[in-house]
Amino acid sequence: MSLQDRAVELVWLNGQFIDWDDARIHMLSHVVNYGTGVFEGSRCYETASGGAIFRLDSHLDRFFDSARVMGIELEYSKDELAETTKEPRSVSRPGGGSTPRSFRHR
Repeated sequence: MSLQDRAVELVWLNGQFIDWDDARIHMLSHVVNYGTGVFEGSRCYETASGGAIFRLDSHLDRFFDSARVMGIELEYSKDELAETTKEPRSVSRPGGGSTPRSFRHR
């Protein structure tokens, strides 16, 4: 799938949802030059009662553990990230499930 074929319209960046096309990082940022970042992906499945995120707590625990090991400070708590991940704008995708991803770079 190319970036042009994406089903994502919004991303959560610096505490707010913004348009995909407005999500930017500077080319001289530490992550671009040195690869210093942590990420975690989960999976959201469509169920009869709506979207369900598979093992969200375990995924967020691993994300926080990775950040700690890399010495990267996270500005949001696990509860805040969990609530944002459950936000309908995070998990809605036409025609099925989605893959919410947490990412933090230096």
